[in-house]
Amino acid sequence: MLYLYGVTRADREQPKLEGLGSPPAAVRLIESGPVAAAVTELPDDYVVEEEDARAHLQVLIGLLEAGPVLPLRMGTVAPGEEAVRSEVLDVAQPTLVSKLDAIDGMVELHVDVEDDESQSIAEIARSAGVPVGPSEDLESRIELGQEIADLLVARRQRVADEIVSELRPLAVQDTARSVIRSAEDPVLRWAFLVARDEMDRFDQAVAKLRAEHPTLAISYFGPLPPSHFIEWQSESEAVSEADSFHAQGAWGW
Repeated sequence: MLYLYGVTRADREQPKLEGLGSPPAAVRLIESGPVAAAVTELPDDYVVEEEDARAHLQVLIGLLEAGPVLPLRMGTVAPGEEAVRSEVLDVAQPTLVSKLDAIDGMVELHVDVEDDESQSIAEIARSAGVPVGPSEDLESRIELGQEIADLLVARRQRVADEIVSELRPLAVQDTARSVIRSAEDPVLRWAFLVARDEMDRFDQAVAKLRAEHPTLAISYFGPLPPSHFIEWQSESEAVSEADSFHAQGAWGW
């Protein structure tokens, strides 16, 4: 069977990448007109596991170095080359070309932020005058815990808004990868669509944020294929079937 990673342009060299498999199998392109699918040949009884996610992502990152790539959902497989062409590339070729054009020269960058919960709670208690000592009254302890949790969520939201507002001017688009709903949630999980030639400025902005917020753990990932910024507006049933992010088909699309 053929395992599919993503769709890219056909006018590029065959990639020198290794993907899934044990040992890792070579990645090659199957072309149809202006588009191509990056695939790896795997045994028919191969079972895609969670640990294959890293290899899947690394292939997409490798493909991105030579041009735009539309990621396909992990676990997408096909029985052979003809199925890849007839059921993937040909069925939505104009849409695939349009989407590749739209993200050409763009990369996705992730910014994740965590705080020190105990330190944040202590600061909340000091600034709001909330007592944090033990109480023998169960109901009072529950109310106090909820009050602190609500203040912690509000504090994290303010910090998240501040960080996003600092980085947003450097991005073409941005979107949340998760939202703060409870005290169990991190400060920030955000994706930014950035022009590749603007990455240095974005790097500098993240470094500045780290210096300004020494108590925060600010993680920074990329460049990644811009999967959070590919909008699929199906113009036909065929296009819907080729939607790698929302539709459900025989191949797990």
